[in-house]
Amino acid sequence: MKTLQEFAKSKSNFISVKDGENYCCIYKGYKFVEKDSFGETKEYARYLLEDLQDNQIRNLDSQSADLAKQMSEIKEGTKIKISRKGESMETKYEVEAFTDEFPVNEEIPVVEDKIPSHTDEDVPFNEYDENA
Repeated sequence: MKTLQEFAKSKSNFISVKDGENYCCIYKGYKFVEKDSFGETKEYARYLLEDLQDNQIRNLDSQSADLAKQMSEIKEGTKIKISRKGESMETKYEVEAFTDEFPVNEEIPVVEDKIPSHTDEDVPFNEYDENA
């Protein structure tokens, strides 16, 4: 059975990312929109994002110059992860492109298959022979 949160998300044209959460999607572009904010008309960048779960286009509206700089480096059609830190006027977003396996900027772990050589510390004292 669908929860009320899932119902609300499916009906919204906007993404909702809470402090400490991530949102993965496909970047589809942007446009500028004007919105009323506390009695003033302000310009926002509206980022168009394709949800990876239901393929719906959702929006993220922001006036953040930092977010605009990050998004300007992302090509349309790229899978991205948007991370949010902070709330209200303290909100900071971090955008990272990724592949299906690893985020592009994440270092891929290397598995070392060699056994390290022994050192003097590995050998018990009574078995140590300086002439060996």
